[in-house]
Amino acid sequence: MYNKVSFFASGGGIGLMNFPFEGLVSGSKWGSAIGVIMFMLLIGGSFGVVIRTGSIDTGILHLINKTKGSEALFVPVLFALFALGGAVFGMGEEAVAFAIIIAPLMVRLGYDSITTVMVTYVATQIGFASSWMNHSLLQLRKVSQAFRYFRA
Repeated sequence: MYNKVSFFASGGGIGLMNFPFEGLVSGSKWGSAIGVIMFMLLIGGSFGVVIRTGSIDTGILHLINKTKGSEALFVPVLFALFALGGAVFGMGEEAVAFAIIIAPLMVRLGYDSITTVMVTYVATQIGFASSWMNHSLLQLRKVSQAFRYFRA
């Protein structure tokens, strides 16, 4: 009823631990998942090193101390910057990495994590949706303008 699968298999056989390795390295190095996974490992390691140095926390405290009295401007200014990023170069999922950095700033200012997501990810999506530079939306606008001359 069941086939026994070995843990490791040699010579191209089926083994339980062979599947992750084959999934990473099968195909070309440009088309397989190894490029994405190595990129994520390098970026994650870099973030780990930067966070362990304490430079992000020091920078956040310095920024809060410099802008004493105008903390209410953080949310609209950051929202506008992320919306501009979404409008100009289609920034979207890249905002997740910035949310990790901005979350301690928002907590220190008295906001919650939902505000951090709103300021980063939601702002990029609003910027992308209302973009004047998005080539897909520009083509759609051209097509929709062409149809106004065809009336039934």
